Amino acid sequence: MNSTLIKAFEIIWLLTDHQGELGLTDISKQLNMNKTTVFRHIETLVYLKLLEKHDGKYFLGIGLCELGNKVRIQNLIIKRIHPIMEALAKDINETVNLAQIYDDTALYMDRAESSRSLQLKVSVGDKIPLYCTGLGKAILSILSPDKLEILISNLKLEKMTRYTITDPAKLRKEINSVRNKGYSFELGEFGDGVACVAVPLEVKELNFVGSMSVSGPISQFNEEKILFLAQKLLKARNDILDIVNHELGSSV
Repeated sequence: MNSTLIKAFEIIWLLTDHQGELGLTDISKQLNMNKTTVFRHIETLVYLKLLEKHDGKYFLGIGLCELGNKVRIQNLIIKRIHPIMEALAKDINETVNLAQIYDDTALYMDRAESSRSLQLKVSVGDKIPLYCTGLGKAILSILSPDKLEILISNLKLEKMTRYTITDPAKLRKEINSVRNKGYSFELGEFGDGVACVAVPLEVKELNFVGSMSVSGPISQFNEEKILFLAQKLLKARNDILDIVNHELGSSV
């Protein structure tokens, strides 16, 4: 384990119960650490806004509050979204998925299974490509032009199946089409025999940029069904935004 990181968190945990009570010497004595070492850790933690210094005493910093808010955001998103995902999965009898952007990938956050569970190649917590998944392409469609271009320029467009788009120009055209339609779909681009329809899901107040999708056997995803599922997803997305925004408003 990383001893430096452990020592830094020992300081944070100590101050959790002694906000504004301890200075550098006090922290050094209580943790039995070299004063110079403690000072170095504290300087870094203050720089990261994880600690604050006032009149020679230390407090927990605003950065910890921001991190806590991000945890709360994820809990709020999943807590409020999952029941709607379950209702949708039951209604259409297909698997419903949730993801959010994570660096240059999509983080697979949640899934609601249908009665005819589809075997997917990913599990909750996995990171999936942005360029060849319905979830990923929906996310790309709501990024700013600058961020989108940086991502596409740096993505390694590996061929996952024979249908995977590996040409950056074709991907840009595809994302532009998704943006105009309001939904994305992929037919066997990420996994053989699996299709996916997705809509972007953005909650600006929570800095959440993600998407929600329906996946199922490719043999059952004709043009009519793709449009039907897109409409169902758009309705579910609006329901989610109404609920989340209501909760945010009531918590102010």
